[in-house]
Amino acid sequence: MQFEKTSAFYPQKNNSSDKNFDFYGVLDSIAVPIFIKDSTGIYMNCNKAYEKFMGLSRDEIIGKSAYHILPKNVADRYFAKDKELFEQENEQIYESRVTIKGVSRDVIFRKSIYRNAVGAACGLVGAIIDITEQKQAEKLLQERIALEKIVSTISADCIKTNSNPAALMLSALHLISRSMGVENSYIFITSDDGRNMNQVYHWNVTVGNSVILDINSSKQNVVTHWKIIKGIVQGLDTAQEYTTHYELHSNTAKRIIFPLKNGNQWLGAFNLEWAKDQCIELGNEHTTLLKLLAEVFVGMLQRQQTEEFLRVSEANNKTLLEAIPDIMAVVTPDLNIEYFKIGREHEHFEDVGDPSSFIGKTVSEVLPQDVAKLFMENIVLTSQTKTVTSFEYQITHNQEIRCREVRSIGISDGKILMMIRDITHKKLMAETLIKRNAEIKEALANLKQTQLSLVQQEKLAGIGQLAAGVAHEINNPLGFVLSNFDSLKQHLIKIKDVYNKYRELKERVLESDIQELQELAEQLTLFENQKKIDYIFDDLEPIIQESNDGLKRLMDIVKALNLFSRVDKSSEFEGYDLNSGIKTTLIIAKHEIRYVAEIELDLRELPEIQASSGQINQVLLNIIINAAYAIKEKQMDKLGMIKITSYYDQQYVYCSIRDNGLGMTEETLKNIFNAFFTTKPIGQGTGLGLSISYDIIVNKHSGDISVTSEKTIGTTFIIKLPLSITKNAEHNSINDKNPYTN
Repeated sequence: MQFEKTSAFYPQKNNSSDKNFDFYGVLDSIAVPIFIKDSTGIYMNCNKAYEKFMGLSRDEIIGKSAYHILPKNVADRYFAKDKELFEQENEQIYESRVTIKGVSRDVIFRKSIYRNAVGAACGLVGAIIDITEQKQAEKLLQERIALEKIVSTISADCIKTNSNPAALMLSALHLISRSMGVENSYIFITSDDGRNMNQVYHWNVTVGNSVILDINSSKQNVVTHWKIIKGIVQGLDTAQEYTTHYELHSNTAKRIIFPLKNGNQWLGAFNLEWAKDQCIELGNEHTTLLKLLAEVFVGMLQRQQTEEFLRVSEANNKTLLEAIPDIMAVVTPDLNIEYFKIGREHEHFEDVGDPSSFIGKTVSEVLPQDVAKLFMENIVLTSQTKTVTSFEYQITHNQEIRCREVRSIGISDGKILMMIRDITHKKLMAETLIKRNAEIKEALANLKQTQLSLVQQEKLAGIGQLAAGVAHEINNPLGFVLSNFDSLKQHLIKIKDVYNKYRELKERVLESDIQELQELAEQLTLFENQKKIDYIFDDLEPIIQESNDGLKRLMDIVKALNLFSRVDKSSEFEGYDLNSGIKTTLIIAKHEIRYVAEIELDLRELPEIQASSGQINQVLLNIIINAAYAIKEKQMDKLGMIKITSYYDQQYVYCSIRDNGLGMTEETLKNIFNAFFTTKPIGQGTGLGLSISYDIIVNKHSGDISVTSEKTIGTTFIIKLPLSITKNAEHNSINDKNPYTN
């Protein structure tokens, strides 16, 4: 499907009241890459963020298609997606992975069709949202979940009576290595408190699993690893300290080592090794899970030792449970608690009491009713699904709310192993993070509003400077023209007096008996009639009067321009007459109103208030210009009507501006004070005027601005300003909450 190229998307250059608005400057200020194509796939424009994203300049992009700047297979995919958008004529959102100049990013494409004045599709506007970090976070989360599942599975298998510890450790190395991209993984099993190595479980990405019984016949890299481990063991033996893990880095590899200890007794070490270019960043949760796995390995080794001497699986299961830091409980199918043990982190479970008091009792006997219900539902679910299940609950102890996480694993004979972990700190951190994110979002929103205010203030200052310049240029010639007219008026009076004396002399000459003088007087009379002297003298006075009135009107315009030129000092409060402000604004807006509407004024005598004259006049101008635009859009056969009324009560002065224009829908009314909302065509309105007006009246002047409207009937704005303003009102900013914004 093809459409004709059009410029319908671009802002039109017309007689809009906001000629200084820089659309593409706003586009370039957006951090998200944005591009514009016509219906044939040719790039019409883009912002700076898109240039940076593509690694190309705007000149290298505009006027070209995707086939000119991207590989053909990528361009084919983009072309197909664009074609699909035009066929469906709906918003298009999809994820993709893009590679620009060797750098791959995960992104979301969001594209929409733009149309011309008659509604025909002209092209598309697209935005690219980079979700690479989100994807990476998801990957890390998936890795953590996978690791957590492995740890849970291995832990569950370990406590089964028929499990094989050697097979489990090899399986654990295989699963962990595959999940975390490990090149080599080892479990060193030692004797004599870590001084000698008896056995190595090794997994390699190329070879796979192997068991090395004789250290002297093993490969060199395994020997090297053992020397490193032995050095750590001997060092700790001297230092008499307990450390959970070590990270060792070199030019070729990254290693993380977890000593496997039972108290002060060394059983071995758990070691993971990544190639330098395959290193991953281990988060705290990864490390915690690996620590837990190391403890599981400790349990396995303890079980091996126990089986070697006693061959009693029950003792090994209990030893494994002892190594877990959380509460461990074993529940029978009839919900009786068979085993209950508080782990090393007992300080988080002060509310639990004596562990022995739980043995032999049912879940409902030892837990509150609501919590017991959650436990029983989870036990049933675990038994039915044969999977690891989990849930969270809360308890209150010493007026402090504690959050707990429970994980349930099915073990032998239908019994359920339940691991209870205190996650209060984790929850508090999550809530803190959510709160801080909300604060950051609010700060960004406030910053954006402040930026909008500064942009508008800068624009209004420019208008003020222009008005001041125009007023200055008009004022100088007006001054000497008025002065000259005064002089001319005096001169004409004197000339008229002289001319009257001349006519008196002529009358006397005509009455004399001297023939030559009479003929000369008659010739003068004829000359006067030819030059219409009488008409000229009769017409001079009204001409001078009309000219004088015109010059006075120009002086009024100059005064109005001077008032608007003070907008750059808009933060200064001073004595302000609202009626004078209305009249001054109407002078400025006269050109926009003249051929659209008549003005009806009902201005009652008002007291003076403290306000920023430039700011209030700007609000009046915005509303009056909007009223004229609404009347013009209604396309009536006659002039519309804008009625402006002023009045006051004991607390406020009011200004009502009512028009009989096109009116607004309820949906439009909800959004008119939102920044960037406009019903005008692209290029004719910025959507900032009423948002700034609201800020000026409500936040800066402690007043109020309300609006009522009915479609096809008209709109009424009412501005309310306090008679006495608080001292800090003039310092209020656009960051104050606007109830009309989302």
